Amino acid sequence: MKKRQQKAARSREKQSKPDDKTATRIVAFYRRHFKTANAAILLFIFAACFFVRLNCIVHKTELHSDEVFSMMLSTCNPYYNHALPDGDYSGEELKRLAVLSGEDGLRGAVADIAQLWRNNGDAPHASLYYMVLRMALIGYDSFDVHEYAMRGGILNLLFFSLSFFFFYKLLRRIFGDRMLLVYAGLAVAFCNVLSIRNTMLVREYQMAETAVIALTWAAVGLVCRLREGKNVPWRRVVALLAVLSGCVVSLGYFNAIYVIALGIALMAACVRYGYGAKGIGMVVLAGVAGVLFAWMLYAGFFNFLFHETVHKAKAFHNFAGSLSIVFGRDLPRLMYLSYCYWILIAVALVALCSKNGLKSLLSSRYFVWLPIIVLVCMPLIQYASVLKHPRYYYSLLPVLSLIVPQCLSVMSVLWRRYFGLLILLFFPTVTARLQLREQYGWGNLSHELSQPATFYKLNPNELAQLLPVLSDDVRYGVANDSQLEDLMRLGEKRRVVSKPGKWSAGDFEYTGHVVWNRNIYLYDIEYVGNRE
Repeated sequence: MKKRQQKAARSREKQSKPDDKTATRIVAFYRRHFKTANAAILLFIFAACFFVRLNCIVHKTELHSDEVFSMMLSTCNPYYNHALPDGDYSGEELKRLAVLSGEDGLRGAVADIAQLWRNNGDAPHASLYYMVLRMALIGYDSFDVHEYAMRGGILNLLFFSLSFFFFYKLLRRIFGDRMLLVYAGLAVAFCNVLSIRNTMLVREYQMAETAVIALTWAAVGLVCRLREGKNVPWRRVVALLAVLSGCVVSLGYFNAIYVIALGIALMAACVRYGYGAKGIGMVVLAGVAGVLFAWMLYAGFFNFLFHETVHKAKAFHNFAGSLSIVFGRDLPRLMYLSYCYWILIAVALVALCSKNGLKSLLSSRYFVWLPIIVLVCMPLIQYASVLKHPRYYYSLLPVLSLIVPQCLSVMSVLWRRYFGLLILLFFPTVTARLQLREQYGWGNLSHELSQPATFYKLNPNELAQLLPVLSDDVRYGVANDSQLEDLMRLGEKRRVVSKPGKWSAGDFEYTGHVVWNRNIYLYDIEYVGNRE
């Protein structure tokens, strides 16, 4: 019996030797060519992320209404806030009015940036992104959806590249030379649907992501110095944190929630590692200096406090609903493809079932409090918002994704290698096959507005949302100051785009249906006069 067991053991040893030798050779090869292999793997992940974004941008055919607003605001177009003069226009003329309204070229861009620094006419947003976008729109003088999407998309691709670089530096600062964790962190952070949509959207959120990652990288660097007992160059640290936090809040007022939470965490770290009152004072100084820097970037930075908008009037309602949106809609449904979710669930289960898994995770030196901060901030951001869009925390999602390599770090070597390689190979490969095509209802709206119609008493930015789908050779009326009964003869019929309750119901017979944004209707109206 014993001889049989020894024979079986020798047989298993012989069978395992080739595998062991192969694994040893692979590890030895990787160590000999560490820099080259590291560069090749990073290039693979970056290329998969970059080209799927580029492909989606190239094939973009529709714009979100906020992207049209970005165009008009960045060029200081007065028709974003002021109504068009009453009159008849062709679709081509109306589209042209949505583009440049002043001088073209570099001189026009400089003049617009100066105006944007004073007041951008958009109280809920600061001007930093609009200034940068204005430079990208130099020479854009006719309404072309594809060209606009490409100009804004290329700008976003530049910021995505910076995000990738800073996130790599952040991961190296956290995990050191544990490169498999670094690769997995990059793949999870940028190989997901919401991250791609962030780059596709011509708004400030991609630029905000870059600033958030850079700020987090700087904050982690400070904590690392505090842990190691190294001398902290406080002047340089305060200046860096101030500039980065000022940029973060300039790219979205909701981002201030994350900046405040990160500042509290930094103050706690100062107390824990023996810097006490001095450290707290320096972090507070950096926060105050950050606000001043944001004010320097945009003189109207505090306009949102003094202008009544729907964003102020309807904010801070239904916190339970905000929790449901974050943890019931965005994170479990919108962020990743279904197969990716199964892998992440398996990672979480194996990490929790590992020996002292949860305890090791919470007590590790890998900054597990960073994704926890994001999970706290996300429902607060939705609670403060009106529209409840996931894009309000697009910029925070890479920091949230740190939880995945942190979970890998507490696993056994075998499980860590298995899931790390699975994420590294699967996420970029699947992401590279994605073809996101944003559909905002332009096809149906274009059909509805393919015949002459009158835009009656629409707010300027409501009319701006309809301009991209108008037919160039069709005539449209714009009526803001005139009354509908003054525009029509008795018995005349007309197609009118308006909102309910804008005319005397007793003077008209009409039927209508919603064509845009749940509150803009297309009516078939006949003027019958007052029959009483």
